[in-house]
Parts: sequence; structure tokens; C-alpha cells
Amino acid sequence: MIGIIRTISHSFTILTIIMLILGKLQIALPLNNTLIFQLFIICVGVALLQFITVAIFKSIFKIDSPIVLTILQFIDMSAVVFVLGGLLFKMFDFSLYSLVIIMPMLIVIFFFVFFVEFLSLSYKAKKINNIIKKRNSKK
Repeated sequence: MIGIIRTISHSFTILTIIMLILGKLQIALPLNNTLIFQLFIICVGVALLQFITVAIFKSIFKIDSPIVLTILQFIDMSAVVFVLGGLLFKMFDFSLYSLVIIMPMLIVIFFFVFFVEFLSLSYKAKKINNIIKKRNSKK
């Protein structure tokens, strides 16, 4: 559950900053309270769908390949953004222009969140390893 919350936090922060910049450049809608809430709902939807997808593919299909799971997570993110952002919230229409703007954003957000998550987990792994080293050196 902590991983989902962390993912939501990272993706929402990155998405909000990108949308703020694009809004200032008049490429995307300017941020307002409604849009910020909708972006949050999208980030929650993405994180939940990714969590469910990974759980299903690992437990039922016994797929544990990081490459396959990463591709599935990107597909999940894209699906949620297009369904919630495009169809439900009407943030964009389904035109070539929208696709040209949205897909690079999705790629940047996805890999930036992936990178931040990697750094966060690496830091935690180092802390755990240091604790284990200290315990083992006391024996």
C-alpha cells in the first residue's frame, strides 16, 4: 500500500509541474482546482490499475519479467489517461495534435516516476543492508 501512495505522490507532483508549465505556455489547460483534482484522480487510477495488473500477472500468469511488467504498467497508464482524461474529464480530444502532446508527456512522467521510485528503493535497500551489516558485525 505504501508503494501505491508513493507512486501517486510522485506521479501527481510530476504531472502537476508539467501541466503548470504547459498551461503557462498555452499548450495545455491552465491549472485550476477542478483540473488539479482530476489530475489527482487520474494518478490514483493509474497507480491502482498498475498495482492490480502487476499482482495479476505475477500471481496468475507467473510473469515476473521486469520488461513485460514495465510495458504493462505503461499501457495501464496510457489507458487510464485516455479514458479518464479524454473521455470522462474531456481534458483533450482524440486528435493527432493531442496524441503528439500527450504521449511524450506520458513517457516523461512514466520514466521520471520510474527513476524516482528506483532511487527511493535503492536508498531504502542501502539503509536495510547497513542495518544488517551492523547486526552481523555485533555477532
